[in-house]
Amino acid sequence: NRKVFTPLCMTEPSDTAIFSLLSEDVPRKALRCVVLGSAPNQRSLARKLRTYQQEAALVLAKLVGAGLLEVRKAGREVRYTPSVKLLAMAEAYEKREPDFRARLLSALDTDGVAPRVVGRKACALLVEVDRGESRVLVALQMNPLCDVLR
Repeated sequence: NRKVFTPLCMTEPSDTAIFSLLSEDVPRKALRCVVLGSAPNQRSLARKLRTYQQEAALVLAKLVGAGLLEVRKAGREVRYTPSVKLLAMAEAYEKREPDFRARLLSALDTDGVAPRVVGRKACALLVEVDRGESRVLVALQMNPLCDVLR
């Protein structure tokens, strides 16, 4: 289990509730499963997450309520797909990534941790920073939706 924190300066104020929801493991994993197509319905999601169908239903309802998923019904079958809102958010955050990178590195420099960009791994910027008498490598998420959508 890992907790994902998204700096407030990185998100739109209207998206705060969405990123609060996605800071939890189960909703983030559930959204990722639906987006990648590995769990398009409640039963397959429950199996994928190794949980009860009731929990899968609750998580899916939260994601639908947040506008991140759309429900498609065909007879008795209910399937979930990424919403237009989610795809638009992802595109907007991707476009803002260079600006966020510059602001974050500037803030780290101002804090006196002497950031040095080492490289990139997926959606994270690998940065070495001062930590007292030593330097540590940290991975800074540049796009808050990246690990959900890729």
